[in-house]
Amino acid sequence: MLLHIYRVPEALFVAVTVITVLYALAKTHAGRTGRNIMLAGIGLGVALAVLRTTAHEFPKVFFPAQGAVPDTAINQRLWYAAVGLLIPLNILIAVFCWKRGAKAGKIAVSVLSSLASADLLAYKAWNVLWAPLGFEMGDNGIISDVFLLRLAGWLIGLILLSVYIRFLYKCCMRLSEDRVLWNRPGGEPGCSGAWALRLTAALMTFVLAVVIYGLILSQWTIKTRPDWVPQLGFESFLKFTVGNNARAGGPLFPGWKWISASDHARGGYLENGVLVLLLFALMAMIPAAVLFFRSLRLRDMWQNPAQLRRLRSDNRHNRRWAAVTLASAALIMLSLTLVYEIDNRPPPVPEGETYVIVYTDGDGAEHELEATEVEDYDTSRIEVRIPLSQVDDYNLHAFEMNRSGSPNKAPRVRWIVIRKPGSAAYGVGLDACDVCGNAGYYQRGETVVCKRCDVVMNTNTIGLGGGCNPIPLAFRVEGGSLIIAMDDLIAGEKEFK
Repeated sequence: MLLHIYRVPEALFVAVTVITVLYALAKTHAGRTGRNIMLAGIGLGVALAVLRTTAHEFPKVFFPAQGAVPDTAINQRLWYAAVGLLIPLNILIAVFCWKRGAKAGKIAVSVLSSLASADLLAYKAWNVLWAPLGFEMGDNGIISDVFLLRLAGWLIGLILLSVYIRFLYKCCMRLSEDRVLWNRPGGEPGCSGAWALRLTAALMTFVLAVVIYGLILSQWTIKTRPDWVPQLGFESFLKFTVGNNARAGGPLFPGWKWISASDHARGGYLENGVLVLLLFALMAMIPAAVLFFRSLRLRDMWQNPAQLRRLRSDNRHNRRWAAVTLASAALIMLSLTLVYEIDNRPPPVPEGETYVIVYTDGDGAEHELEATEVEDYDTSRIEVRIPLSQVDDYNLHAFEMNRSGSPNKAPRVRWIVIRKPGSAAYGVGLDACDVCGNAGYYQRGETVVCKRCDVVMNTNTIGLGGGCNPIPLAFRVEGGSLIIAMDDLIAGEKEFK
């Protein structure tokens, strides 16, 4: 559940922040025409995202030759388009988005904003739409608590973003529409608050162009980079923007891990680091902060108590919109830092429990051995014995053995044992699987969970193999003990190299 609470904002936060500000800018300076142009771009972006989602689910239909969606190639083309749109858009915002700017220039800003919005949604929204189809269920179906919890996390992420977008938009529009906010102390009309909107849009489009340009450079080696593409002399900043910064949190969040491009195991949702998301959150706070502070005092004259109440009510609403915008952005940042850190804490490692290694000689006499003595005997005559009373409590029990006695030279073989619910049967397997390797398993409540992919095991299938189930380990029950042949454990050592 926690995974998708931060994955959705992680994927869409920058895109929806920029689109919201550009939408407000287009509506402020080009009126209904600008609004309609932006809605067309947003609709196009959603349609492209749905198309990418469908192509990802049915790749052979759309890409019969490859059999897979060339996501990297598609993303690169979207990056090129984004840089080509954002650079002129940034210039046009500075030139035309002011009170006396030419109407044609304002329409051009709306058109470029619309195309940039479509590009951003096609780039980022598809993997959020596809996420429920890609939930790792293991042996659990969609009508299960596992699926419903992950769906709940996905929906919480979307709700957080929706609240944030709604109130950020209200702040942006209030700045440009409420002329009273900009009155001078005596009530005389002052400037328009659209300057804060223009400043925010200009900063965002510039920083986003730099970040995407950094992504393009990160995909090129020195040999493949075309000669006509400059590096502009600030490669260190570009490396910072694409997430090659240190993984440690630094003085702000010591010990916390930043999300970065190298986190392929988590689905590659982000190419830029959490610090870049924080930068966009701070830029988005410009309209909210200006609105809040301009609403701290009355800025118009009143002639009766009703007008005074109206002015105070408007100011309260403005401050509330600004506060909710700030709070929702803070919650999103919290999900990308604290929730991420909690979700990615190493799971508890079960302690290796005790067992007995028994060697049966040619006369039938039994001798107990240490793990380091196994190599000196015929391993076909050696067994590992675990008392049934030790593993009869329906909990997960972990065991490990290192024959060499040196943890740095030979792999430790690990295995798990659990008594299946409501049964006298046992599930026994190596603490590894064919899908996730030797990441292993741990017990969470009454369930067994893979440490790597967080799939919840069906306890009754442990020992049967397949999927993310533990690799089966042969055993027998005899004389009140669960017995495993030493040769089978030695054969399993290869899974832990």
